[in-house]
Amino acid sequence: MKSKSFYNSKTFWFNALTIIITVATLYGFTPDQELTNQVAAYLVFLSPIINLILRYFTKKPITLIP
Repeated sequence: MKSKSFYNSKTFWFNALTIIITVATLYGFTPDQELTNQVAAYLVFLSPIINLILRYFTKKPITLIP
């Protein structure tokens, strides 16, 4: 089966974005603390669900070297 580069993977980009949002939230890059708590709660809840959905629709393996 032909593989694709990791940067063409929706799962990769979703996880990268989740990490960026999480780190930014932990370091206080939000308008207020209430938003920080909400973002953290949503990330903990939605991230595994979205990952499972993306993995279900994945047809090709990825390679780290393009």
